[in-house]
Amino acid sequence: MKKFTVISVLTIILLSTLTVLFLVKTDRILLRAPVLFQEEPLVTYVVGKAKFKQLNDEPLQDLLVGTRLKQGALIQTEKNSLVDIRLHRNTALRVAAETTLRIDYLSIRKLLIKVEGGSIFGKFKKLFDQHNIKINTPTSTASIRGTEIAIKVIKGDPEAKKKKGKKAENAAKDEELRTVVFGLSGILEVFKPAFREQTVLLSNRNKLTIAQSTPPGNPEKMTDEEIQELQSVLNSLHYYEVLLISEKILFKTGSAKILKPSFPELDLIAKKLLKRDAKILIEGHTDNVGPAFGNQTLSLNRARAIQKYLQTRGVKPDMLQVAGYGESKPIMANTTKKGRARNRRVEFVVIDE
Repeated sequence: MKKFTVISVLTIILLSTLTVLFLVKTDRILLRAPVLFQEEPLVTYVVGKAKFKQLNDEPLQDLLVGTRLKQGALIQTEKNSLVDIRLHRNTALRVAAETTLRIDYLSIRKLLIKVEGGSIFGKFKKLFDQHNIKINTPTSTASIRGTEIAIKVIKGDPEAKKKKGKKAENAAKDEELRTVVFGLSGILEVFKPAFREQTVLLSNRNKLTIAQSTPPGNPEKMTDEEIQELQSVLNSLHYYEVLLISEKILFKTGSAKILKPSFPELDLIAKKLLKRDAKILIEGHTDNVGPAFGNQTLSLNRARAIQKYLQTRGVKPDMLQVAGYGESKPIMANTTKKGRARNRRVEFVVIDE
C-alpha cells in the first residue's frame, strides 16, 4: 500500500512538471514573481451585428458576449455595430463599426493584432517590461509601451475637405490607404516597415498619418474634438462581460423611484440572474443633462433601487453590487435626443462567475 502511494505521488509530480514545462514551452505561462498565465481574449460587449471565426477554414458566425478568442481569430463588424474585447488584465479595446481585425499572435510574451480596415480604440497596459504588444495595419506598425490610443485605416486624404480648387479635385480621386494613429496618453513607437529607420515616437495627444507610398511625416496635435471623441470611447470600454443592457427601466424624472411600466422588464432580468451563479454589478448611467455630481448620485441611487427590487424577486443580496457612473461613460454623443436616451441606461455586468 505504501509503495502504491509513493508511486502515485511521483506520478502526480511528474505529470505536473511536464504540464508546467509544456505551458512554458508554448508561452502560456511565465515563471516569475508573480507567475503570469496567458488569458484568452474575452468578448465583453457587442452592439449590432458582428461576425467571427477562430480559424481560416471555418465559416463566419455570429459573435456573442462571452466568446473566448484564440490566436488566428478574425472579427468583422457591420454598420452601426461595435465589439469590446478584454485582451488581458487592464487591457481592452473596442472594434468600431465596419472594421476587420485579426489576432495574429497570442502568447504570454507577445500580442500581435492586425487591423485590415476600419477603426479600433484601446487602453493598453503591459503585463511586464518585456511584454511585446504591436498593432499592424496595411501601412504601419505601432509598438505599444502602455497607452490609450485609436487607430483608423482610411482611404484618401483625411484633410481633403480643407483643400480648394485643383488640389481638392486631386484629393477627391485619392484612393490610397492611410493609417491615422492617435495617442491620447503614453508613448507609441510607430514605423512603416519600408522605412524602419524613420521610427516616430508619438506622445500625449498627438496623431500621425502614414500613407502607403511615402515615409512617415511629423506628428500633429490632436484637435479638441478628436480628444473628446477618444476619451468618450475609452471611458465606455467594458472590461467585464455585460450580461445585458436595459434602456426600458424607467424612473420618475430626477428621482430613483422606479415607474410601474418597468416591472415586467425587471422581472425578466431577475429570471435571467437566477439562472446564473455569478456576482453581478448593476451600473447606473445618465445623460449629461444637469450637474455632473448630481447625475453621479442619481445613477447610484437608481442602481440601488434596482438592487432592492431584484432582491424581492429572489436574487440573493450577496450576488448584487451597485455602482453609479452618471454621465462619465456615454456610449453615444449627448448632442441628440436619441444619443441621450441611449446613455440613460442600466448595465448588468458579470464581475465573478
